[in-house]
Amino acid sequence: MASPPPRTQAGRASQERFLEGLFLGSPVPILLLDVRTQKIARANKALADLVGWPAHELSGAPLETLDSAGAVNVEEHLLLALACRDHSPRRYVWRSRRGDQVPVEIQAGRLHGRHGTLIALYARDAREEHQAEEERRRLQSRLILAQKHEAVGRLAAGLAHNFSDLLSTVVLTAETLQESPASPEKLDAGLGSILGAGRKAHRLVAELMAFSGQQELRQRKVSLNEVVLGVQDLLRKTLTTGVELLFRLGEGELTVNVDPSHLQQALVHLVENACDAMPDGGHVMVTTGEVELDADFATSHPSVKPGPHVMLTVTDTGIGLDEEAQVHVFEPFFSTRERENGTGLGLATVYGIVKQSGGTIWVTSQPDMGTTFRIYLPRIAAET
Repeated sequence: MASPPPRTQAGRASQERFLEGLFLGSPVPILLLDVRTQKIARANKALADLVGWPAHELSGAPLETLDSAGAVNVEEHLLLALACRDHSPRRYVWRSRRGDQVPVEIQAGRLHGRHGTLIALYARDAREEHQAEEERRRLQSRLILAQKHEAVGRLAAGLAHNFSDLLSTVVLTAETLQESPASPEKLDAGLGSILGAGRKAHRLVAELMAFSGQQELRQRKVSLNEVVLGVQDLLRKTLTTGVELLFRLGEGELTVNVDPSHLQQALVHLVENACDAMPDGGHVMVTTGEVELDADFATSHPSVKPGPHVMLTVTDTGIGLDEEAQVHVFEPFFSTRERENGTGLGLATVYGIVKQSGGTIWVTSQPDMGTTFRIYLPRIAAET
């Protein structure tokens, strides 16, 4: 087989002119970097128009002329291109001649020429996507702020309502006793009403402290199963008619560092909440076990740290929660129905206890499909 004829000098010149025309006339912004000097070798017209710099002023300039914030990242990108790996596009913010920010998406490649090795940066104008992302972030910030205002308003309204009822009891009872002579029986009853209102107010403040993470915890090393078994009889007394309570306790060293009484309080609140969700009866399952939370789980659950955990779950077969209710379920005084008893702080108290114990709590539910609350607490070695 005959070898191809040697390329003539005229042929090479013709090819170089052709490639030069492609480079200059390409609608894709292209920047050539000299590997040896790590400076800009050339820029085509599309790139010059994108950043507002004349192409001849960019030749020989350092890359920092364009990249005002991420030079180290760009250098890393160049090294990856030299190693012939990771050619995926990356987002940077360049700087125009006027000082404006120019979001770009860069893809790097390596070229060999008679003047040495060059890195070609193929740029794409990403300003529209950047603006859209900024707008999404602004809208998200406004939504979060609106939700915070709504939660604070609900908290203020709930506090005002609860304390108004309690103070009304105290004031009206005291006025009644003051206006007319009372028998010892009526006096005892009146003082009992005042004392009961005071105790309810004290409990309300304690639950608010729990939600805010300001209560005093006496943490110690304890088995989660022992905590659950210690409150088993009390849980059965909280059950409403037609509700069955089941336990499935895991094996192994389910050792955690918590305040047992406060964790039991959280469990009682969860079971009471489950009973409220099953007016026609059903089942409540309390489960314990070990679980390893990996980095992927932690990524989708920002409050979780990867590692070994102990899990406590309470599952009911009740009416369930829609997505909107799940967002607000741990907020003080939030409820999907009218509450005749209690303070409306049950789940908020649970949230505060779990967070102050170094754990996290999540809820999963669907309307008419029941609800599951999962508490994750860091597991510690039993012998430590």
